[in-house]
Amino acid sequence: MQKILLGLAASVAFTASAQANDTSWMQLDNEIAQLSSSVAAEDGVAVSGYMANFYNSDSDNNIGGWEFKSLRLNFAGKVDDMSFKVSTSLKSGTASLKDAYVKWALCDEVGITLGQFKRPFSWNFTTSSSRLLFYDNTMNGENETRDKGLMLSGSFGEEMFDWYAAVTNGDDLTGDKQHYTARLTADVAGKGAFNKHEGAIDGGEDFDASVGLAYAKDDSSTTGYDKVGVEGALTVNGLFFSFDMVDWNADAPGTVLDDDTGIDLDGTTPFSLTGSYLITDKVEVAARFEDFDDAANTERMTIGVNYYTILPHKMKWILNYQDLTSDTGAIEATVIRAGFVMSF
Repeated sequence: MQKILLGLAASVAFTASAQANDTSWMQLDNEIAQLSSSVAAEDGVAVSGYMANFYNSDSDNNIGGWEFKSLRLNFAGKVDDMSFKVSTSLKSGTASLKDAYVKWALCDEVGITLGQFKRPFSWNFTTSSSRLLFYDNTMNGENETRDKGLMLSGSFGEEMFDWYAAVTNGDDLTGDKQHYTARLTADVAGKGAFNKHEGAIDGGEDFDASVGLAYAKDDSSTTGYDKVGVEGALTVNGLFFSFDMVDWNADAPGTVLDDDTGIDLDGTTPFSLTGSYLITDKVEVAARFEDFDDAANTERMTIGVNYYTILPHKMKWILNYQDLTSDTGAIEATVIRAGFVMSF
């Protein structure tokens, strides 16, 4: 592990010494995209979505073929002082509900969200999958989900701090046990780095950084747990770095499992380290190391390159190489993914 971390650090240091890229066109693209989104919202209901299609190759598990990672259709708009969003996934061939919520301001400092939404535990998870650096979320991001319930949110300290508190159904669905999530983030340098897009593409020449702390508890009688998460991100002059770490404590061993590998999460503290560099306005290289902190010494390394063709993440080509190693041979895998994401 030490060698991998030193290698990642050396790679970041090497790319930092390369010639600084001019971000003016990238910033202009961002402004145009934000302007077009606001105009659509003011005119009434806005329709948006994205399609992510990939070729997946995994020789260890005899997998090789094209599939939709995402095929999303969103409807959003305003009714008086309330905004709403309804999002559906079509990748299976039939529509399934993703988001369905309304939001409004209780007062100048506090907003309320009711319906089905992403539980606000981490920045990586709440970032749209169309705006991620890699095919996957981090391991910690993958272990969150959408849920039905109520969320309060707001900002203070001249919007330096953002906070979220949610009460949702949890693992027992409509049973009488609830899931609780609380999160606090702080922009500790510049404009902050928990941006709309993962990676360096929203950053500028200045040093920007954010940190976050979150807590979640599920009271389910069969899969109850509590967890504490810490995260951070920074951008500067074409460089991006982020980390996340979650400490898990299940009510009973073997009841709370990793969504991807099936690893028992009780008593583990998995973490990820991610770094990327914008070689040009349109080309970004990235690497991510993840330690699952389990008894089988499971680790995952992902290396990728993105080519952005239309605005930041509006149309991009992605190539990922991912290697998962473990003392449990059944979950080991080496995967190559190549595809595109197009948003509208």
